[in-house]
Amino acid sequence: MPRSAEETWQRAEDGTAVHLLHLPPLEGPGADDPLSDTAVVLVHGFLGSGQKPKIRALGQWLSSRLGVVLPDLRGHGASGGESTGGALEHMDVAAAVHWARGRGYEKVVTVGGSMGAVAVIRHAAIVGGVEGCVAISAPAAWDLDPTLPIRIMRFLSLRAPGRLLARKFLGTRIARPGHSFTPPEEAARYVRAPLLIIHGTDDRFFGPDQAERVFARAPGPKKLVVLDGFGHAEDGYTPAFARRLEKEIRSMLADPEGWSARARPGGWSVLADAKRSSVLAEPEGSASPGKSIPRETVMAASDPRTWAPQPTLREDA
Repeated sequence: MPRSAEETWQRAEDGTAVHLLHLPPLEGPGADDPLSDTAVVLVHGFLGSGQKPKIRALGQWLSSRLGVVLPDLRGHGASGGESTGGALEHMDVAAAVHWARGRGYEKVVTVGGSMGAVAVIRHAAIVGGVEGCVAISAPAAWDLDPTLPIRIMRFLSLRAPGRLLARKFLGTRIARPGHSFTPPEEAARYVRAPLLIIHGTDDRFFGPDQAERVFARAPGPKKLVVLDGFGHAEDGYTPAFARRLEKEIRSMLADPEGWSARARPGGWSVLADAKRSSVLAEPEGSASPGKSIPRETVMAASDPRTWAPQPTLREDA
């Protein structure tokens, strides 16, 4: 496999052109290593891209032993289309996973931060077909406290002046409000791949309780890890974080059931393991966990929560 970075485009299911950057492993692991022939699809968050310095840096650190595919989500970077805040971005993840399979990787693990975490959870629920999923700094639903960062994010997404500002000065093209879709905590019920949820105590967007809610709905294998002093997604991307993430992925691939019940020292505080969800009752009449979520259920769930504000706040309904 060539060692130089490879740039390409892949069409998503709806025809959106998705820009991909491939970083092949600098030194391939041995044939007996669980990381052998493994690619990580590393997905950025809102207003980001695969070329954003901290995202690219994490990709380069991981590519010491893993293949890394860095997609630009729709409306971001060099990709086409407009951002939908997580509603359609699972298609972009699917395009990247499909490309990685075609490139020869036998195992693919998706890793996403913030909106990227929403995209990889929903991809694992709707499309599936990956060996693992890592969600970093994911929201559980849209019932978020109106903190300053959340208010800024909503202004950029939901108000016409905000979207214009994002397009002209932040390089992000955002679709008008109107996409209703199942939030991560509901989609997590249908994730069959091993799911690692990472959250920080210092996340200024979503508190650790959001991670606990996503974890509680996932059927497992799964692990919830809360990092002391870790901020929001890429704020915590460091070489040390990359090393620990690689170890978690290796353990996940080698022994998913055993991995889901083991805690790791050194600041990684596992607040719950796969046994916790056994005390949580599924709502009567709910779908069985572990089955693929029907596409129509995701896109048109009962009582969907979306990024859309109340009608009195909307300037451009």
